[in-house]
Amino acid sequence: MANYYTKFSIHVPVTKAEGEIIQDFNKLMDEIMNGSSAEHAILGHRPIGIRMSLLEMEPTLEKLLLFIGSNSDYDLLNGTSVEFDGNALWIYAEESGEPETAASLLQLLAPSALPMSFEWSNSCSKMRPDGFSGGAVVVDTTVPLVPPK
Repeated sequence: MANYYTKFSIHVPVTKAEGEIIQDFNKLMDEIMNGSSAEHAILGHRPIGIRMSLLEMEPTLEKLLLFIGSNSDYDLLNGTSVEFDGNALWIYAEESGEPETAASLLQLLAPSALPMSFEWSNSCSKMRPDGFSGGAVVVDTTVPLVPPK
């Protein structure tokens, strides 16, 4: 039996404000993966001041809820990892990521880096005629955020 993989790695500089959103996003993803609902993770147990500041980020919050709501499976990020190193956003998939998820995350978390493009590769653990390919995508702000399937 052969295993198929989709791999990519995107490393982009972000603003300080985007870095804070990325850190919040990672905390929210951890809470949701540990069983909290999206609404509870975002607003539930936070002090009223933090709730209000989150609500003031309404456009980003709406996009975040849309993104989370569209990924109701056990793997909200579809095999895609998100990290922040203090200055840059790193989105990658080591085994089986979804390029659509990466594009949506770029639109959501790093709009200052847009427009940009990235490539991905499809590979297979065994030699198969259909096992090796790839692609590229251009991500910009003119196309609305499309939630991954």
